[in-house]
Amino acid sequence: MAILGLDFGRALQSKRPWADSNYHLAKAVVRVQRDREKLGFPPAMVILQAEISDAYATLDLSDIGGDWLKISTHNRHPGRYLDSYEVIRQAKDAMKIKGLRNLIIVAHPDHYDRCRTIAKWFGLQVLEVNRNSLKQIPYDKESDQLWTRNRHFFRTWTILGYVSFWLKRRKKDRC
Repeated sequence: MAILGLDFGRALQSKRPWADSNYHLAKAVVRVQRDREKLGFPPAMVILQAEISDAYATLDLSDIGGDWLKISTHNRHPGRYLDSYEVIRQAKDAMKIKGLRNLIIVAHPDHYDRCRTIAKWFGLQVLEVNRNSLKQIPYDKESDQLWTRNRHFFRTWTILGYVSFWLKRRKKDRC
């Protein structure tokens, strides 16, 4: 079992080390871990994107077990943007090394469905997280990424993302 935390937004480096949304996502990862351990499940491998990983390291983790891995901050193809597709591909590669196929995704509530769709497309078994635990994760009005500043911008960006995902899948199906 692995828990994957996907960044949502990027901090303006001159102001703070991570976006507010990513700090809240790191706290949500900890809640998921603690909830699983209360139910008697063994510790899960935790895979975190950059800013969530940095925020996670500042939290009290003394009562949590399991491995922790920070995903690369760059796409494996130089010059390309590190999108959700690439983050999940890197997580899948890390999980394969450990023989894992089950995944809990922790993502901004408006980003969650897209991440789940991509993970399933990669053949991962996605276990649902309690969506109520993600509701308090905010947009970050000061994010370096315009599309993560508010819901209107994100929904527009999401439509573009679905079109891109469909084109990638169509291209792969032709190969």
